[in-house]
Amino acid sequence: SRTYVNSSGDHVMLSFAYGGDQGRALQVHKPEVCYEAQGFKITADARGAVKTVEGNIPVRRLVARLGARTEPITYWIRSGNSIVTGWYEQNKVRIMSGLVNGEIADGLLVRVSTIDTDKERAYQVHDQFIQALMQSTNALDHEMLLGVKEMRQAAN
Repeated sequence: SRTYVNSSGDHVMLSFAYGGDQGRALQVHKPEVCYEAQGFKITADARGAVKTVEGNIPVRRLVARLGARTEPITYWIRSGNSIVTGWYEQNKVRIMSGLVNGEIADGLLVRVSTIDTDKERAYQVHDQFIQALMQSTNALDHEMLLGVKEMRQAAN
């Protein structure tokens, strides 16, 4: 996890959580579950997409609240070679990886968040940050963040 500060003074929190085994017991945990376990209330939950040099990244957008703290969150999960934004997709990839490929997929949670009461403004900051992240990293990094390129293009 790291926090970055942009030229406008926004503090953008970036977190990666990697798991080499996406079997049921060890799969990446979704932020809406982890935040609620820490006492936050999820007050908004929607799907979206971030346009990048690699195409559109399907994302999940949340707003978590705890007392006076409001934290808009943008995240995606790469499970094997697919990007998933919900439990159905995550379980489908897990099952298909085992049945079709005979392997247990790895997974990566990519979470971007800010402290901001204006969620639309926060999501614009998140999008700009993700776009800058993709522009400043190489193809191998993109594969780790997004999965195999051919599979991403099929989803876009």
